[in-house]
Amino acid sequence: MAMEAKQSPTGKAERAIAADGKTYFSYAQVHEAVTSVVPEVKAFKPDVIVAIGGGGFIPARMLRTEVRVPILAISLELYDDSTRTANPHVLKKQWFDENTGFGKLVRGARVLVVDEVDDTRATLQYAVEELVRSNGPSQVATFCVFNKLKPKKGKLPDTVKMIVGMHIQDNWSCFPWDAAAYGRDIRAHESLARWCAQETGILGRILPTDPVAAFAFGAAGAAAVALALRFIAQSDVGGVPRDERASINGHLERLSLPGHATMPHALMSSDHSSDDSTIIMSTVSTRLLVTREHRTVSTKRLPSPPPVWGLNGRAALTPIGWPPAFDCAAG
Repeated sequence: MAMEAKQSPTGKAERAIAADGKTYFSYAQVHEAVTSVVPEVKAFKPDVIVAIGGGGFIPARMLRTEVRVPILAISLELYDDSTRTANPHVLKKQWFDENTGFGKLVRGARVLVVDEVDDTRATLQYAVEELVRSNGPSQVATFCVFNKLKPKKGKLPDTVKMIVGMHIQDNWSCFPWDAAAYGRDIRAHESLARWCAQETGILGRILPTDPVAAFAFGAAGAAAVALALRFIAQSDVGGVPRDERASINGHLERLSLPGHATMPHALMSSDHSSDDSTIIMSTVSTRLLVTREHRTVSTKRLPSPPPVWGLNGRAALTPIGWPPAFDCAAG
């Protein structure tokens, strides 16, 4: 039995499963798992890294930043990308030449073999056996970013130290460098990976991940907000009765702010201690100081910060640095 990290719940990442039955990992999550093993890798003192392509290339490069040893690339194929099924055996697609370049560093040296996931262990077994048979290193260790908690088909010699970044459940795992293979751009993939890792907070975890469902959810939310604003418009808000608010609304309309909705219904507020109140209200590019004193309304323009521009090319309602929604202060 190889000197491996035990397949126990210790260090296991509990992840949610996406609607397609897969679990997704982000670049940040991969990087954190790689960084977590740096002390263990340094203790092994590798002379060279052998990265198994294609999944092991990016983790090996992340590791090299902190370990600072050369990387050699090999290419093995257990799964056929065209059919997404396992081959009967591991196929050797590419190997390094030990007579040139960094290949000269392998024979008689300490070698770390890197891959992204230890699934059946068949790929690792082939890589280690071929390395020992063809290139004669003095010591071999393996590092897999993720280890699936499942029975393994492959075996490694007792002398091989196994290093694992994170233990995960046996689900179909999707890594960020394969985002396009699953029909997503990288931002959609990263967002889904954060959802799977439950990094999005309570609201993020209850929102649907399917784009159509998310749109429907958003539309329902917008309708609920519209109904709430209509209710507010027909109610006494912040101590300002409806008839007085109608008077204020009329006064604001006479200001003739072309193209800017004032939405005063959501902005009325009062200190409840007198008939006077002060409201600072924001439009797209105008701030108004509205003062109600004994049912007499006066309005003054205030300086506005530059607006925030949205994707549709129009200014947003709430510039950066202001309180969210509508800027409202009771005096």
